[in-house]
Amino acid sequence: MAFCTKCGGQLPEQAEFCPACGQPTAAQQAAQPQAAQPQGQSAPAPNTGPQGQGQGQEKPGGAPFQPGANPTAQGSFAYGTDETAHYAADDIARNKGIAIVGYISILFLVPLLAAKDSPFAQFHARQGGLLFLCSTVLGLGLMVLQAIFHSFLFYPLHVLLSVLQALVSLFFLALMVVGIVNVANGKAVRLPILDKIFPRV
Repeated sequence: MAFCTKCGGQLPEQAEFCPACGQPTAAQQAAQPQAAQPQGQSAPAPNTGPQGQGQGQEKPGGAPFQPGANPTAQGSFAYGTDETAHYAADDIARNKGIAIVGYISILFLVPLLAAKDSPFAQFHARQGGLLFLCSTVLGLGLMVLQAIFHSFLFYPLHVLLSVLQALVSLFFLALMVVGIVNVANGKAVRLPILDKIFPRV
């Protein structure tokens, strides 16, 4: 004998609903989910392949996503190209000190001449030499322009060039700090901006 699960009333045999409260019987409740599933269709299989784990996914631009990719390794206008992988770890550890000296003005000649057997020191000596030459040439050019405008009493342009020269000095000072920090971290990274202007140095 079956009873209603809601009101406890007695249910007739093969009844689909309780005659007292209208509650569907257990057999009717079990039949409803099966009727809701259309025949000939199956539930989609869960995505357990590599793509479901984050590999092979694509960015909005359509390029495959590579986990751990470093966009600065190839270099950009704001970040220099990272070439650390080309140098041996023992060379980097032994020659950090002399490589730092290469970013201090004309002292780039010290590692350039005294550490010819160290590719790591030679790399930073070239970067420091490029920094010194660019800052010297640009600084002298601005000084000549200042003298010209001052002699012709073009004081507004003279003041403007003085401000520009100060900004240029700060810019090259910042690049020097970047180079020293790269050496201290054991990195062989080209100086930003200069990397794009002089890619072969």
